[in-house]
Amino acid sequence: MEERQTAPALRWLAIGNSLTRHGITSFWWNDIGMAATTAERDYVHLVTAYLHTRCGGVTVDTFNFADWERGAAGVLPDRTAALPQLDAYLCRQPRLITVQLSENAVDLTTFTSDTEALLRYLRDKAPDAVLLLIDDFWSPEKGEMKKTAAERCGVPFVSLARIKGDPTCLCGMGATVLDADGCPHTVEHPGVAAHPGDKGMRCIADGIIAALETLPLTR
Repeated sequence: MEERQTAPALRWLAIGNSLTRHGITSFWWNDIGMAATTAERDYVHLVTAYLHTRCGGVTVDTFNFADWERGAAGVLPDRTAALPQLDAYLCRQPRLITVQLSENAVDLTTFTSDTEALLRYLRDKAPDAVLLLIDDFWSPEKGEMKKTAAERCGVPFVSLARIKGDPTCLCGMGATVLDADGCPHTVEHPGVAAHPGDKGMRCIADGIIAALETLPLTR
């Protein structure tokens, strides 16, 4: 009897900061993108649902790479020194890589060139992967720097210009979010409140999905 062959799951590496994934703390109660009300409503899970429909299966690695954004405290950030942290994920040969990084970057002296170096590192380590760079959620300045880096590297750029500065896309103080067990919690931390709520997460996901609609995801 001939065995039925099944297509391997698409592997997606979602590189980001707290918008992509933030661990549980005293002021945040789920290991997901801050500050979605539930796991299913953060942008990673929304895009995952799309990929399941389009590709028939997906394996997702989410990596909080805020170390790259911040660099070394008190000195010019050496962001390139952090790049080998990605190797454990890149050796798994992801077919899709998204980069959502910049919101925690303070020193912007070399930010454009550092972003270019990051994109080229990913291209070198995963040459067959579809690569997307996502706009900064808050800062127009950092968004333009990222767009420049994307253009120089030939990487599609997911703009968030239409929602940047829109208060309805923020979580907001006093919002109710659920932990992994479905228990409600009230947002009282201003940092969490400033993160994208469900509407913001949906808009980020929609931007990624729109970009992916024009790109091949199968070999």
